[in-house]
Amino acid sequence: LNALQTELASALQAGEQSQRRLEAFLAEDDAGALRRELGANESAVETLWKVRGSEPDATSAPAAIAELEAQNRTLGARIEAADNARRLLTAERDSAYSLVRSLRDEIARLKVDVAAAAPRVHLASAALPSAAPVSRSPRSAAAIAGLAALPTAALLAWFAHAMGVRPLIASLRLRRKR
Repeated sequence: LNALQTELASALQAGEQSQRRLEAFLAEDDAGALRRELGANESAVETLWKVRGSEPDATSAPAAIAELEAQNRTLGARIEAADNARRLLTAERDSAYSLVRSLRDEIARLKVDVAAAAPRVHLASAALPSAAPVSRSPRSAAAIAGLAALPTAALLAWFAHAMGVRPLIASLRLRRKR
């Protein structure tokens, strides 16, 4: 148990360090800006292709297109590298915290095993009589059914009154009075 708790402490420390590295990377990550720049470059390339198609004497268009496409390849590589670094740091953090969860589960299981193996637990458990299956008495079952039916009966009575339906007792009283 002591060895597992020591390992848990170092796993927690490693998890916190990997979380800090991920947060530091995300704070400095410029992948969003790179993606926006890449989108702007791709839009500019499309525009230059349209200009070149509509104005055949545009001699600077092919050089500008080639330069923008080269920049796009560089930007794509930088974006991919940033995404890979983020994925690796996230996986490292998740792995560290997965180890922490596993160690905590193992410590809890070990504590239960140790408690179950204690002699006083065995003596106490041997002294307990075996429990007979528990069932409800007819009285308690009737009480529960009555309590459950009471709101339904009240709702039905209110609904019948709203609809103008007279109870059977009221019709018998009317006959006696006549």
